[in-house]
Parts: sequence; C-alpha cells; structure tokens
Amino acid sequence: MYRSFIKIVILFSTIVLVACSGTNKEAKNIVQNPAEGIWQNQESSPLQFSLEQTYGNDEDMMFPQVYHLKGPVADQDGNIYVIDDQNGTLYSFDPDGNLRWKIGKKGKGPGDFQRPLGLVTDGKYLYTSNVSGTRIDQFDFKGNLINSTSLEKLDLTFPSVRGFLSHNLVLASTLWGKAGEKITLLDMTDSLKRVSQFNITPNDIDFGNGLSQGIDIHIIDTLIAAGSVQNYAIRFYDRQGNKVKTVKRDFDKLVRPGFFQSGGSRSIRSFGNLGAPVRLSSDYFVVSLSWPTNVKNPDQYLKRSMNDNDNVPEVKFKNSLDLYNDSGKLLYSIVGKGSSARIGHISFVDGNGNIYTKSDTPFPQIRRYQYSIKAPE
Repeated sequence: MYRSFIKIVILFSTIVLVACSGTNKEAKNIVQNPAEGIWQNQESSPLQFSLEQTYGNDEDMMFPQVYHLKGPVADQDGNIYVIDDQNGTLYSFDPDGNLRWKIGKKGKGPGDFQRPLGLVTDGKYLYTSNVSGTRIDQFDFKGNLINSTSLEKLDLTFPSVRGFLSHNLVLASTLWGKAGEKITLLDMTDSLKRVSQFNITPNDIDFGNGLSQGIDIHIIDTLIAAGSVQNYAIRFYDRQGNKVKTVKRDFDKLVRPGFFQSGGSRSIRSFGNLGAPVRLSSDYFVVSLSWPTNVKNPDQYLKRSMNDNDNVPEVKFKNSLDLYNDSGKLLYSIVGKGSSARIGHISFVDGNGNIYTKSDTPFPQIRRYQYSIKAPE
C-alpha cells in the first residue's frame, strides 16, 4: 500500500514537472511588450526617413493603383524591378529613377503576365508566381525569361511568392474558411519539389467555405513571420511550421474583418491589420499596423454598407510603425492618420540602408528612402 502511494506521488510529480517545463518553455518564447516602447518619451523619433528617389512619376508612364504593383525589389547595384499586373509589364529602373527597360504584355504566353502574384529575388534572379499562381517564372536582371515551371500539380489556390529560406522558395496561398495562409516550401535545386507544407491560422476566426482572409507573411532570417487581423501578436515559424517565438504588445484597437450573410450571398471586409515584421538590419525590425477609429462592430458596419452604402460614414483609420530591437522589445511607435504610414507601404529593404515603399498619395508611385536609427544615450 505504501509503495503504491509512493509510485502515485512520483508519477504525479513527474506529470507536474513536465507540464511546468512545457509552460516555462512556452513562456520563454513569448515576448510581452507594454503599450509604449522604451524610447517613446524621446522628443524626436529615433527612426528617421529621408526621401532619396521616386519612381513612376514620369508623365509618359503612370503606375496604376499600388495594389496592382508586385514588388518592388532591388539588386545589389540599386536597380529596382516592379511588375504592373494591370498592363502585364515588368519594369526596371536605375537608382536615379530612369527607366532601364520594360518587357511583357497581358497574356499567358512565355514572358507574358496575367495576374502575377508577388515578385521576389534571390540576389541573382527575379521570380514571380504568374498566371494566378499556376506557374513560377524566372527572369534575369536584364528581363530575359530563364525558366517557367508549372505549379498545377501542387493544387494550390492563388499561391504568391514571399521569399527564400536558403534554397527553398516560400509560397503563401489562399486558405478557405479561415484567416490565415497555407505555406509551401519548394526546393529550387530539385525542380521546385515540395519539401514542406503547413497552415498558419493565428486568429480563431471561421468564415465558412467560400470566403478567405489573408494575413501578411514575410521571411525574417531563417524564419517565416506572420501578422494578424485581430490581435497584436507577431508569430515566427520554422520551415516545418513549428511556432518558435511570439512577440506581443498591449494593444486593443485592432478590429477583426467584418462578415455578413444575406440569403445565399456572403461578404467579408477587412478593417486594417497587423503586418508581418520587416527586417531593417541585424539589430532592428519594424511592424506596420492600421485600425479604424470609427468602427466598433465590423459585422454591423458591413451589413449597413451592403444595405445602404450611401448613408454609411467613411471608415477613418490610424496607423503605427513600430520599431523593435532584434530580441522583440518594443522601442518606439510612429503614429499617424490614414491606413498606412507617411512613407507608404514598405515593400523591400536592401542592404544599404534603403527602404522601398509604395504609395497612392499624391499619385501611385514607388519611393526609396534612406533610413537611420539613433538610439538614446
């Protein structure tokens, strides 16, 4: 009887120890930040931007709205590349904003573009998931089509290229019924063979079949980083889909997507989001977020806009550009009006202190900013 009691105690203690160890391990992988960063009381922002160049403001060539632009990305010489999917054209500009060359037209043929989804570079070539993501097209920096590989056998829905993890090309595709993305890694050295696949669904939102809500995905070093549409939690995953780190901030102003169903018709609308982090340097990364200031109930607002759009107030937004150190500690937040930061939507960061952004204000254009970070003494 006594020995049995001892065995039970030992077993119970082992279970508690294992459970506590798991909890401690999980807690160590969560970085919890307060509402404001540790540099927030500085008189001037420690993160500064200086506009160096604009692209696409030539009177003979105006970009369409920025959601039609895939990229930009830059090569080591400072030339940039961007796809205008409205006109099916891949452009290249030199660092001074001059057009170097342009290729392509709308269509499905070799070198044509039809609904390209994303544009990335590995430093040697350009890659886009073309024709609604059914094939990967590879171009050199002179605009020559090098290779085109079909993705139809992978049975993915609108996969877009997001970047590289070593020799693996990372795709994010539509995940029906959930707020999230299906992540697929393809081996660039083995005819784009699938090496792993997993779902990222950071938000507990179920829209049902037929609807989807994407989240922002970026590659940070050797990890895949994901944004959110409901809460302030940046999640980092390894290439097998294991969550290895979460960075949080005390922030309760994000509003989830609105959902409305009337008979057999269903609609969904987003009201801002938390973007995935963008690496500035080995010491810092930034996160963009936006939220509505006059929408409390997203479902009710969407219902009103569907039934009587003329009498629904326009959604007003605020945004923040949050600066973090490499360990995930919040340093400073630049808050502004509108759905995106003053500099525009950050699309690419090169290794020379340049940020490339897209903005529709005052007209669709790409901008290059030089950034600097001055830590308080």
